[in-house]
Amino acid sequence: MPDGIDWSLPNRGCEPGFGSQDRILRAILWMSWTLWTKWTRKSIPLRVKSTGSTMSISSMVWSKEPRSTADFRVNKRRNPWRRLSSLRRHIEKSPYYANWTVCATRPGFFYRLIGLPNNFQVAMAKDFDIIDIHQHIGPYYHFHIPHNEADGMVREMDRLGIRQGWISSNAAIEGDAILGNEETAAALAAYPDRFIGYAVFDPHYPEESARDVEKHLSNPGFRGIKLHPSLAGYPLEGPNYEPAWELARSHGCPVLTHAWAGDSNCGPGNVRKVLERHRAVILIFGHALFPASFPEAAELAKSFDNLYLDITTSQHAYGFIEHAVNVAGAERILYGSDMPFISAAGAIGLVLYARIGDTEKALIFSGNARRLIGG
Repeated sequence: MPDGIDWSLPNRGCEPGFGSQDRILRAILWMSWTLWTKWTRKSIPLRVKSTGSTMSISSMVWSKEPRSTADFRVNKRRNPWRRLSSLRRHIEKSPYYANWTVCATRPGFFYRLIGLPNNFQVAMAKDFDIIDIHQHIGPYYHFHIPHNEADGMVREMDRLGIRQGWISSNAAIEGDAILGNEETAAALAAYPDRFIGYAVFDPHYPEESARDVEKHLSNPGFRGIKLHPSLAGYPLEGPNYEPAWELARSHGCPVLTHAWAGDSNCGPGNVRKVLERHRAVILIFGHALFPASFPEAAELAKSFDNLYLDITTSQHAYGFIEHAVNVAGAERILYGSDMPFISAAGAIGLVLYARIGDTEKALIFSGNARRLIGG
């Protein structure tokens, strides 16, 4: 075997049934189905509910058909492995197409899909200093997360070339901020060079939580505040969050907030209200590239110079990085992955393969993050 290749197959998924073995089985089934349709020259229509587009396997191109039920066909006259020229033309014209199409056609993505080593992407990633500003640590109440402890996180960061992660505790955002912040402090003590901590603020106990956050911000390893209005069930602009904004202003530290379009507690409208009142506080819009949030998030970043966009989301559309750079500027975008909920590899690839310059990529991967904390 060639030297320097990691041939291990770690479970990189965030839920049961999403491990390496399942990835390999899924890839084998997909390839078998594609080869069978090629050999038998049959057209197999499948009815697929679509809210935006339809797709032809043979050319791997999305065509607009809003709000309809689409035919999902394999054209018997075409070879699905070779008809990629129309995909290239489509890429140049439209920023939207299927994520799995990228996996099937772009270098290294298919290997990541099935859990095999991806030297091409890892080699590219190691050309950049990478800081992941959106990570979590510890078990989650709703489902199992593999490798959620500090040791497992560092192993995965080493594998992907991530130098530093900014973490908040799952226990803290789930309701026990004091316990969770202590868990974060323990991880910082174990890996002071690899992690930076967010102290989580609980709006239901504002006075007690303010004292706890103040205590942790005196620790050099804690450099920010984390808010999760969705899990807290309390609006971001509510008065109980005022101590958190005051702490952020007095300590000069950024605030990362979970934000999600459609959530009455932390949608783009809630973020706007906070930005209008607290222009001296640096606010990071978490999950800004979530498709439903992205248009408003990008416009907010254009209007408020104290807002940064975190690219963390499990749903991406092609061209979002480029569009965010065009609208808000590369100096306002931060790399984040949400690991270990989501493998960091996908977000790394999103930036690496974006049609922007290396200078812009370097800003997104780490330059902007270092500037936020004076590093």
